[in-house]
Amino acid sequence: DLATGNITKMTNPVKLSGQPSFSNNGQIAYTTGNILNVLDSNGVQTFDLEVYSNITPISPDGNNVIFNNDNDQLFLVELSTSSVKQITDDNGGYAYPQWSPDGNKVSYSSLSGNIMVWDKTAGKTFSIGSGENVSWSDDSKYIVFNRTDVENFVYKGSDIYFASFDG
Repeated sequence: DLATGNITKMTNPVKLSGQPSFSNNGQIAYTTGNILNVLDSNGVQTFDLEVYSNITPISPDGNNVIFNNDNDQLFLVELSTSSVKQITDDNGGYAYPQWSPDGNKVSYSSLSGNIMVWDKTAGKTFSIGSGENVSWSDDSKYIVFNRTDVENFVYKGSDIYFASFDG
């Protein structure tokens, strides 16, 4: 806790521990093995994902978590019901999901290097094209990312792009 300087131990040592993510209301989501843990002031709520996922971002409102399975498909867990919904299309592998600040969209990358955005409200997925290192604008309408130009394993340069979330 940056304000108090207090350190909170979230778990005992485990073989597989995922990266923590934080909601706007103070919840912390992280995995230990196949278990998704959601820590808040009431304690820890657990969900068996049946697979280890290192990156499990919790939505800004704390209602949902995204995770990937062994086939690198992304899934949405609705925490209040424990329901699980696949959000990717099985046409490749996907990684690095990131919630928009309003919690209505998720950007992610295909393993082939393309940026995708899933609009939760509309139920649509948009392909942005090649790129990496996505950041969201505060209003959740735009993304900023970079594209690197490499030719025959030689770095040629990199550019920063600004695009609407739907391309």
